[in-house]
Amino acid sequence: MNQKICSSCGKCFPLDQFSKDKRKPDGRCTKCKECFHAYYEANATKIKERVQEYRAVNIVIISEAAKRRYRANPDPIRERSAANHKANRPKRLERMRRYAANHAPEFFERNKAWRQKNLAYSRDYKKKRLENDPEKRKRQNMSNKEWAHRNPAVTRLGTLTRALRERLAACGHYTLTQWNQLLEACNYQCLACQVAAKDTPEGQLERDHVIALSTIPTDPDIPLTRQQTELDLISNIQPLCRKCNRKKGRKTIEYRSVKLRRQLAELFGSSGFALD
Repeated sequence: MNQKICSSCGKCFPLDQFSKDKRKPDGRCTKCKECFHAYYEANATKIKERVQEYRAVNIVIISEAAKRRYRANPDPIRERSAANHKANRPKRLERMRRYAANHAPEFFERNKAWRQKNLAYSRDYKKKRLENDPEKRKRQNMSNKEWAHRNPAVTRLGTLTRALRERLAACGHYTLTQWNQLLEACNYQCLACQVAAKDTPEGQLERDHVIALSTIPTDPDIPLTRQQTELDLISNIQPLCRKCNRKKGRKTIEYRSVKLRRQLAELFGSSGFALD
């Protein structure tokens, strides 16, 4: 029998007009799809509450059933999930953003706990994802750099304590744009050995503080001098390769020539670029 009568509207329709339901003898719902959608729209809130209550009581049974279905048919489920994710990607991302914004503490703690529990998998997954997508890796690196420059009290200041980082951040710090301008003014070369950034083993130059941050007193009750408050400004930064930066260490060595400092004074303003 290829037809069935709808229990709601009383009309006869082909079986494909009825949703699947394994609980019924013929494997189809008693209402046609049109009547079922109308019923759902009229009772959406009540149905959602009933489903949530059922899931809360039977979460273990539901989880085990889902695992059994996945183990029995992994490939079709993966393909269906990937197709659904691709078709509804903008909508899913927007829903995730709204949830993360409305449940920020809970969202953060849950993700943190999952990453700690699955640290090896999380690192491998992120590494493979970035290796397979060079553009995504480029965007990720740029995003990390921008975040580091927006949060100097958390990163980028070596072994200083959090209190000292916050004190320096309150006094001002150099931006990513200024660092890129400094690199361009120095022709993307280490000022100590003149090696180009692309020729270094790391493929980039490091930010060196001419006057080391370690000169700042560790006692939070000692007020900072004017010179110390300017230690993380662009006027105290010079590009060095890793080898030269490690060799310099905590010593105060000015590798910028007078000519270069004049050029930087014109580029960033004269404040902080001593020419003596």
